[in-house]
Amino acid sequence: MNTLQVERLVDNVGADGLRAHESSLTALVEYAHEMGASTVLVNLLADRREPEVARIRALARISGELGTHRASGPATPVPTHLVASTTRSALVCATA
Repeated sequence: MNTLQVERLVDNVGADGLRAHESSLTALVEYAHEMGASTVLVNLLADRREPEVARIRALARISGELGTHRASGPATPVPTHLVASTTRSALVCATA
Protein backbone atom coordinates (compact mmCIF):
# COMPACT_ATOMS: atom_id res chain seq x y z
CA MET A 1 0.00 0.00 0.00
CA ASN A 2 1.16 3.56 -0.65
CA THR A 3 -0.10 7.02 0.24
CA LEU A 4 -2.08 7.37 -2.99
CA GLN A 5 -3.89 4.11 -2.22
CA VAL A 6 -4.59 5.36 1.31
CA GLU A 7 -6.10 8.57 -0.09
CA ARG A 8 -8.30 6.57 -2.47
CA LEU A 9 -9.40 4.30 0.35
CA VAL A 10 -10.40 7.29 2.48
CA ASP A 11 -12.45 8.66 -0.43
CA ASN A 12 -14.07 5.28 -1.07
CA VAL A 13 -14.95 4.80 2.60
CA GLY A 14 -16.50 8.27 2.57
CA ALA A 15 -18.68 7.28 -0.36
CA ASP A 16 -19.48 3.65 0.49
CA GLY A 17 -18.91 3.19 4.23
CA LEU A 18 -16.45 0.93 6.03
CA ARG A 19 -18.16 -2.40 5.42
CA ALA A 20 -17.68 -2.17 1.67
CA HIS A 21 -13.90 -1.87 2.12
CA GLU A 22 -12.99 -4.15 5.04
CA SER A 23 -10.35 -6.09 3.06
CA SER A 24 -8.62 -2.87 2.03
CA LEU A 25 -8.82 -1.61 5.61
CA THR A 26 -7.06 -4.77 6.77
CA ALA A 27 -4.22 -4.01 4.34
CA LEU A 28 -4.13 -0.42 5.57
CA VAL A 29 -3.91 -1.59 9.20
CA GLU A 30 -0.83 -3.66 8.35
CA TYR A 31 0.74 -0.82 6.35
CA ALA A 32 0.03 1.81 9.02
CA HIS A 33 1.52 -0.41 11.72
CA GLU A 34 4.68 -0.91 9.64
CA MET A 35 4.94 2.83 8.98
CA GLY A 36 4.73 3.71 12.67
CA ALA A 37 1.24 5.15 12.88
CA SER A 38 -0.38 5.42 16.31
CA THR A 39 -0.97 1.95 17.73
CA VAL A 40 -4.14 3.14 19.46
CA LEU A 41 -5.60 4.44 16.20
CA VAL A 42 -4.53 1.37 14.22
CA ASN A 43 -6.10 -0.96 16.80
CA LEU A 44 -9.30 1.09 16.81
CA LEU A 45 -9.56 0.94 13.03
CA ALA A 46 -8.92 -2.80 13.05
CA ASP A 47 -11.63 -3.58 15.63
CA ARG A 48 -14.91 -4.18 13.78
CA ARG A 49 -16.78 -4.08 17.11
CA GLU A 50 -16.04 -0.37 17.52
CA PRO A 51 -18.65 2.17 16.37
CA GLU A 52 -18.35 3.07 12.71
CA VAL A 53 -17.90 6.78 13.43
CA ALA A 54 -14.94 6.03 15.75
CA ARG A 55 -13.34 3.83 13.11
CA ILE A 56 -13.83 6.52 10.44
CA ARG A 57 -12.19 9.10 12.69
CA ALA A 58 -9.29 6.71 13.29
CA LEU A 59 -8.96 6.22 9.52
CA ALA A 60 -8.78 9.98 8.98
CA ARG A 61 -6.15 10.43 11.70
CA ILE A 62 -4.09 7.53 10.37
CA SER A 63 -4.28 9.00 6.89
CA GLY A 64 -2.97 12.29 8.28
CA GLU A 65 -0.16 10.54 10.13
CA LEU A 66 0.90 8.65 7.03
CA GLY A 67 0.89 11.88 5.01
CA THR A 68 3.12 13.45 7.66
CA HIS A 69 5.37 10.40 7.57
CA ARG A 70 5.95 10.81 3.87
CA ALA A 71 6.83 14.47 4.21
CA SER A 72 8.95 14.61 7.34
CA GLY A 73 10.04 11.21 8.65
CA PRO A 74 8.37 9.18 11.41
CA ALA A 75 4.63 9.49 11.81
CA THR A 76 3.53 12.05 14.34
CA PRO A 77 0.01 12.97 15.41
CA VAL A 78 -1.55 15.63 13.23
CA PRO A 79 -4.32 17.83 14.61
CA THR A 80 -7.35 17.07 12.51
CA HIS A 81 -10.92 18.27 12.45
CA LEU A 82 -13.30 15.57 11.43
CA VAL A 83 -16.89 15.57 10.38
CA ALA A 84 -18.58 12.23 9.87
CA SER A 85 -22.04 12.14 8.38
CA THR A 86 -24.21 9.43 9.85
CA THR A 87 -26.28 9.26 6.69
CA ARG A 88 -23.57 8.22 4.21
CA SER A 89 -20.53 7.83 6.45
CA ALA A 90 -19.03 10.70 4.49
CA LEU A 91 -15.70 11.93 5.72
CA VAL A 92 -14.20 15.36 5.63
CA CYS A 93 -10.72 15.69 7.01
CA ALA A 94 -8.81 18.95 7.22
CA THR A 95 -5.48 19.31 8.96
CA ALA A 96 -4.83 22.42 10.96
